Amino acid sequence: MTTSALLADGTVVQVRELGPEDVEALLDLHRSLPVEDRYLRFFSTSPRQLEDFVERMVSPD
Repeated sequence: MTTSALLADGTVVQVRELGPEDVEALLDLHRSLPVEDRYLRFFSTSPRQLEDFVERMVSPD
């Protein structure tokens, strides 16, 4: 399901649930964060924990 949302600057964006097809894009996004930012968000910089986190985010549970 896709929903439209209006940002504070007036831009309209589409918001949808994550799915298995989003795994690589999410991993790329999180890996591109500076190490300090990744640590502050996830309390870890470990790639193994990052992959587990992304898998949980895209699972249908």
